[in-house]
Parts: sequence; C-alpha cells; structure tokens
Amino acid sequence: MITAKLGALDPYGVLRRGYTITENAQGKVVRQASDLRPGDTLVTRFAQGAAVSQVETVKEGKA
Repeated sequence: MITAKLGALDPYGVLRRGYTITENAQGKVVRQASDLRPGDTLVTRFAQGAAVSQVETVKEGKA
C-alpha cells in the first residue's frame, strides 16, 4: 500500500503517463506562463528524452 502511494508521487511516473515537466534554463520548474519572457530557453522533459526550446510569445490566462 505504501509502495503504491509513493509510486503515485513519483514524478517519472507522471512522465510515463504522457505528461511533461518544463524547466527554465536554470533548472527550475515552470509553473505558469507569467514566469516566462520571450527569448527564455526551456527544457521539456519526457519519459524518454528532452527537448530544448525558446519562448516566442507568452499568453497568460487559462489554457
């Protein structure tokens, strides 16, 4: 039971379900669009690999 609960909190388990984690160039997790500026570099982590991208436009508000 405890193992299942800990597994649910494992960030890599989330990635295996198809979600990604996006970090800024300093390695901090990006939690909202207002944290970004055009030109910022991002690293998007997948279950298998990562992609580096650059912000062109920031659109705030609900997805």
